[in-house]
Amino acid sequence: MLISFFKNHFWVETGVETIMLAIYLEYIQREFATRDSYLISNIVRRLDDQYVPLVIAGIGIYAVIVSLWDIKYFNARNIMIGSLQFVWTFYTLALVYRDIDLGGKPGLLTGLCAMVVVRIFINGIKRSALLRLSTRKIQKSLKGERGRT
Repeated sequence: MLISFFKNHFWVETGVETIMLAIYLEYIQREFATRDSYLISNIVRRLDDQYVPLVIAGIGIYAVIVSLWDIKYFNARNIMIGSLQFVWTFYTLALVYRDIDLGGKPGLLTGLCAMVVVRIFINGIKRSALLRLSTRKIQKSLKGERGRT
C-alpha cells in the first residue's frame, strides 16, 4: 500500500481534497444563493442540499481507495478520474455562475477549484500522452535502423 501511495500520491491528495470540499459544503450554508429564477439558478441552488456533500464525499473516498490499493479492475482508475473531473468542473462552473450573479469578481474558491480542474485534466492525460510520445520515438528509431541496413 505504501508503494501504491507513492505511485499515486496525486490521486490520493485529490481524493482528500474532494472529501474536504464535501466537508466545506456540509458546514457552509447558502453558499450558492442566487437571485434569479432561471433554470441554471435552480440547479445551482440545489448544490446546497444535504445529500450533495455525501455524494461528493463518496467520490473522494472512492478515489482514495482506488489510489491506495492501485485497483485496475473494471476501469476503476478511469471512472475515478472522470468522476473527480466532473465534480470539480461542475463546482467550478457553479462558483463562476455565483460570482457573475452576485456581480462581483471571481473569488478565491473559484480560482482554487479551477486550478484543481486543470491539475486533474493534465494528470489524467499524462500517462496516455507519455505512452504516445514514447511509441512515436521508438517507431522513429526503428525506421532509422531499417534505413541504415
